[in-house]
Amino acid sequence: MSGAPDPEVVQATFCATLVDEWVRAGVRHAVVAPGSRSTPMVLALAARPELTLHVFHDERSAGFAALGVGLATGRAAVLVCTSGTAATHLHAAVVEAHQAAVPLLVVTADRPPELRDVGAPQTIDQTRLYGTSVRRFPTPLPPGRGGRSPSGPCRPPRARNPGRSTSTCPCASHSSGRPIRCRSRSGRGPTPVDPRSRRTSSQRSSARSTSSAG
Repeated sequence: MSGAPDPEVVQATFCATLVDEWVRAGVRHAVVAPGSRSTPMVLALAARPELTLHVFHDERSAGFAALGVGLATGRAAVLVCTSGTAATHLHAAVVEAHQAAVPLLVVTADRPPELRDVGAPQTIDQTRLYGTSVRRFPTPLPPGRGGRSPSGPCRPPRARNPGRSTSTCPCASHSSGRPIRCRSRSGRGPTPVDPRSRRTSSQRSSARSTSSAG
């Protein structure tokens, strides 16, 4: 019997660790455009009672809602979407955040390296997707692979030092401060969404819903 850890548990732990650091840094809002590949990250966000979760089925709307949170509170909101062309719909909000010096942490899902350039669905080259509109673009390795992002840790930008940052996680993320791209081999998570997680009254949609882009 193999002693290797369950890949889904490793992935869930990876996402929960990132979310824990963001909460410790003061993040209080998460804006989600649901998609299957970003599900582990969304579950980790939904499990934290400190976070208010806002769900939008349109990525562009989600992007500008997160921009509004940063503008109103001075704190970066975590903005999450799935991989592929879904991430391109956040570009306008990222540019606006950059131009207005509004903190924003963008997290976009991505495929693992072995599924790039082989015709895998919902896959595009997301490297430096938002160009110079982001301050940092960390790309962590797929959970379980070990190693660190060559661009450093994924910390949320602050209003007084609004960075632009994008990150890709095997899940993935991007931000007007920092984008992060995360690669994921599975869109599933080992635990269900906590129904007690707070959401805005106008956005009661399930965090596990799949958007048309997912």
